Amino acid sequence: MSKKKYISVNPCEDISKINKKTKEKMVISKHDRELIFDYYKETNINFLVFCLCCYYCLVRRTELSKIKVGDLNLEKGTLWVSANDSKNNKSAHVTIPPVLKKFLINHIQHSKKEDYLFSDDNYKPGLIPFKPNKATSNWSRMRKKIGVNPKIKWYFLKDTGIVDLIIAGVPLNSVRDQARHHSISQTNDYIPKNMKNADAYITNSGIKFKE
Repeated sequence: MSKKKYISVNPCEDISKINKKTKEKMVISKHDRELIFDYYKETNINFLVFCLCCYYCLVRRTELSKIKVGDLNLEKGTLWVSANDSKNNKSAHVTIPPVLKKFLINHIQHSKKEDYLFSDDNYKPGLIPFKPNKATSNWSRMRKKIGVNPKIKWYFLKDTGIVDLIIAGVPLNSVRDQARHHSISQTNDYIPKNMKNADAYITNSGIKFKE
């Protein structure tokens, strides 16, 4: 507006620009995943289910701390994530794949609908939610004990799940809905570079600069 002479003084001159940070992403290797799976299967099956919910349902750590057993519908294979509990303020049902359903059936045995799915009682269902920071500490101890890549963060489970769905050929709109992304372009950022193909319509258009 100042360039076009609508205003004589730019009121935003002294306001600094917001630095946009690029989200750190990493796909956890299958080797490291096997080590992590075996470790928690032997030492803390409840925490393993917690990790699998992130990988399969693409639900964040803090969101999982608020989800209750009653949010599960194992008959329909869905998990309800409320906008009140979601980072992006978006309510949605996400899909529970059959492989995760088996773990959840065992996990919620003897629990009540009002119980938190993962509680402060060693991540079993219970009345007191776990503290998200404790999950991070648990993950850090695991990395040291089994010697996986120390750069692997817990939330990389979600990144890994998204990429694996895309590689498996799941349509991007389905992956978008599962991850509760705001747009397909956000999901598109997870497509591995070696998977991106030339557009078939352009390839076969037959246009020529010179005959």
